[in-house]
Amino acid sequence: MGVNVFAGEIKILHNGRETAVKAGETVAVTGEDIAVVKFKETSLNKFNIDSAVEALKDHKLCFSIEELKKVLEDREAEAQASSAIDEDSGKEGANGSSSSNTAKNQESGTTQNGGNSGNVSTKYDYSCTIEIRCDTILNNMTDLKPGKSGYVPSNGIILRKTSVGFNSGETVFDVLNRVCKEKGIQIEYSYSPMYGSSYIEGMNHLYEMDCGEQSGWMYKVNGWFPNYGCSSYTLADGDSIVWAYTCKGLGEDLGASIG
Repeated sequence: MGVNVFAGEIKILHNGRETAVKAGETVAVTGEDIAVVKFKETSLNKFNIDSAVEALKDHKLCFSIEELKKVLEDREAEAQASSAIDEDSGKEGANGSSSSNTAKNQESGTTQNGGNSGNVSTKYDYSCTIEIRCDTILNNMTDLKPGKSGYVPSNGIILRKTSVGFNSGETVFDVLNRVCKEKGIQIEYSYSPMYGSSYIEGMNHLYEMDCGEQSGWMYKVNGWFPNYGCSSYTLADGDSIVWAYTCKGLGEDLGASIG
């Protein structure tokens, strides 16, 4: 988790070394390391944006009111569009897959190998959409580890946008893990005591650092990349989840930042 600087400049003293952080940059300290990168307005959550809009009444910040309000408008539009997809079918579990569990799903780019037979239906109170994609790898194939290209769909989509159901209190991780099992998508994760959340190591046999030192899986909800683990994000009805594989800049190629 980082600290965003919206105006002026701050100085961080770490391990006897002073680092300047300017407006529009975020600083993160992890152990012995300190990282300073630029952040975008799209990396901010609603509380950050609302606070910045209020501050702009009396101060000049690195973003304008128009830029910040556009982020909220875009997220609202994305959430509304997602809730309109399979609105009714989403109440009855995960839908949108091929009717054959053993056939290659050309739309999603996944191989269905078992999963839910479809004979048992679980009733859910809410619905959201989820999508898994790795299209950034298509632009960085020269960095991909040998033997991994067969797991990268030609269109970069591992799971097309799918409407799924969930119950109160469930998290992004709960939905992801359930959908991967139902769709036959390989997933591996571990629990990180440092962050108190589950960490996704790999999906569809694509793991962190498989396509460069900064590569790995990230998620966004309604257009925002949260700066905390997926099992700490509690879902709301109509949320839009996208899991995407980053290759460069720790999410910069996805429009995210570590702030």
